Amino acid sequence: MPEDILISKDSIDSSARNSFSGVLAEVTRIKSTVKLIIDTGIPFHVVLTKRAHDDMGLFPGSEIYLTFKASATHTVQNDARQGSKKLKKDEAT
Repeated sequence: MPEDILISKDSIDSSARNSFSGVLAEVTRIKSTVKLIIDTGIPFHVVLTKRAHDDMGLFPGSEIYLTFKASATHTVQNDARQGSKKLKKDEAT
């Protein structure tokens, strides 16, 4: 999953080639941050500041666009017996 995700209410034109539209499924406030779960067909978990969340006027059901560069992604190995683990770049090949 990507670590540096830009969220927006409208589709944006940028050098980042990975862009998905989705629906805000869940909002959880955690102190000064807000965790969002955005359903694009695959759930994306995004954390942003409470202020950014409030300024954007986001609520469950909002349509959101996610944009990120391929270099912001990490390969995750999922083994039901051992759980998920983040791989180092040289382990991913």
